[in-house]
Amino acid sequence: MTNYERYQKTCQAVFLALQDTQPAQQFWQQQHIRSEYQPFVLRGLSRLLPLRQNIYRHAIQPWLESAQNALQHIGMPVNQLLTSDRYPFPCRVDIQGNYLPCWVWGESDALMVISVIEPRTGQFGSPRHVPADRLVDRQRWFDAQVIDSEEDCISEGLSQLSQAGTGSGHTDEPSVMDAIRYPSQRTLNPVISVALITVVVVVFTWVVSTHLGF
Repeated sequence: MTNYERYQKTCQAVFLALQDTQPAQQFWQQQHIRSEYQPFVLRGLSRLLPLRQNIYRHAIQPWLESAQNALQHIGMPVNQLLTSDRYPFPCRVDIQGNYLPCWVWGESDALMVISVIEPRTGQFGSPRHVPADRLVDRQRWFDAQVIDSEEDCISEGLSQLSQAGTGSGHTDEPSVMDAIRYPSQRTLNPVISVALITVVVVVFTWVVSTHLGF
């Protein structure tokens, strides 16, 4: 069995295992997910869970939060997404020579409808249309991925659904580490900002006084 075949088998097993669980039913109810959209949302979740890369792990909560609304975008192949189990799926796309993580929604007017996934936050970009040859070879790409076990994926899926169902799965407030790594891209709460600056000043003062004798 190739890694790609293992990925497909894992996705199917996860989808079947999660669909009738209490966290899933609670999520549908609390987030007002229409019954005809539920298989589509769960299919997307089951295709993110086996991938161990942080890029796709970060995309799980944004997916659960925005999947239903994404179908309202102009040009989205809604009928295809609701009736075919071929889509959606994660991949990589060539954008001006850079291979970016993306989410493939489907086909429209002989083009692929994709959203670029923001690597750090997992947020889905606005849908865009690209030629099919801009996507990397799907089977070869999946063969290079680390795929988690069915048991781990199901356990993680239950946890993610529970978090999303209670509204505790995602926050716009960045961590301190995010602020250190990406100081120009995230905005910290003012109190945390002051605390962070204070810590930096104290540490700097201690280093100077200890090593230089001031």
